Amino acid sequence: MSVATGARAPGSRAVDDTSTAPALHDDGRTLTHGALAAAAAADARWLAAAGVERAGLLTDNGSGFAIADRALRLAGCLNVPLPPA
Repeated sequence: MSVATGARAPGSRAVDDTSTAPALHDDGRTLTHGALAAAAAADARWLAAAGVERAGLLTDNGSGFAIADRALRLAGCLNVPLPPA
């Protein structure tokens, strides 16, 4: 996934956030790059409006984690992923 600053991991490639190409497949559900970007942007706006600065994210690896993780980064929040036991 791209980050708010546009920085990417070495060897990664940029993805158009309006793309209809699949980004995630999770429990029979497919999210496109555009849908992932839109969901994360909406959550990031909510986080910013709520004044959230840091969060602990307790969830399994799935689409919910991907959206929340990206939203937290877009909002500039400190994110501490907490894997379920």
